[in-house]
Amino acid sequence: MTRACTLVLPILVMLARVPAVALSPADLPASSGVMTVSGSYFVTFNMRLGTPLPAGGALLCRAYLAPALGGYPNPGGGIPQQEIRGLATVRGALATCRVQVPFQWQQNEARDDAGLRRLTLNYEIDAIDGPGAQPYPVRTQQWVGVPYPASNSKESLQIDVLL
Repeated sequence: MTRACTLVLPILVMLARVPAVALSPADLPASSGVMTVSGSYFVTFNMRLGTPLPAGGALLCRAYLAPALGGYPNPGGGIPQQEIRGLATVRGALATCRVQVPFQWQQNEARDDAGLRRLTLNYEIDAIDGPGAQPYPVRTQQWVGVPYPASNSKESLQIDVLL
């Protein structure tokens, strides 16, 4: 036991003398693969209503796009995010809401396990019970990975939602 303490104690003393180093994102080396990316997503929400909306009610949709965290070169400076809202067209038990979400920001070459650069899509469907009423969320989804469209191009995405 004494021999074990004799061997371990000097190692612990050496480790205690090593100063802790905290790195901020600014301290990290800049990625050589940083580039400006831009494009647009057309998101169509196809909704099936479990119960009808009250008279004067409405559905709103919101889509948010952001770079996947692993691909954004400066998370300490805030993550850029684009948000667009739309008003759904309701016909009986079906509703459709379409939004176009343009984006442009810096992105590095980080790729996922499939070799793709990804965007993060979050969305929310809100209901309004009538004129003057406040919207409330009825469905949300976060962290949906979607591939980048080709540079400066438009991509379409259909999302089926049961409400």
